[in-house]
Amino acid sequence: KKQLNNSIISRISEESDNLTTISNNNISVNPVINNVRRSKEEIIKKKNLSVAELREQRRLENAEAAAFNAEAERTRREVIELRKKLSERFRKAKVEREQKLRQEHLKKVESEIQFKSLVHVEHKQTLKENEDARRRMSIADRAKLRKNNLEGKERMRMMAIQEEE
Repeated sequence: KKQLNNSIISRISEESDNLTTISNNNISVNPVINNVRRSKEEIIKKKNLSVAELREQRRLENAEAAAFNAEAERTRREVIELRKKLSERFRKAKVEREQKLRQEHLKKVESEIQFKSLVHVEHKQTLKENEDARRRMSIADRAKLRKNNLEGKERMRMMAIQEEE
């Protein structure tokens, strides 16, 4: 950048020197006029140099600003990309967490269903066994009652026979 700046300044200096050389060839009779012309040329030369320096400085500043803006844009895009990645990771983790909770809930419900089913089957079996036992007892009791009834009738008949005798 500085080389370019120096080359522009040197080019302008050469052009000014050329103007000075041309003007020196036109030697005037009046030295005051020559001096005015020379000072005017020097002022123009200084202004041209100053303008060239300002242009170069402005160009460098614009280049720096463009580089800074490009870097800022790249950084902004990186930040956006990182946010997207983090958001995606968070969303995946949330989905996994929710699926895990759902699976745990389903396992609990399934085990509860199995337990209740097992308890229900055992309860039904117990009720059946109790009903069967009651029925057997009822049958046995009725058989006992019949037997007692028959024995009682037999005794009554025997007593009636003994009384007749």
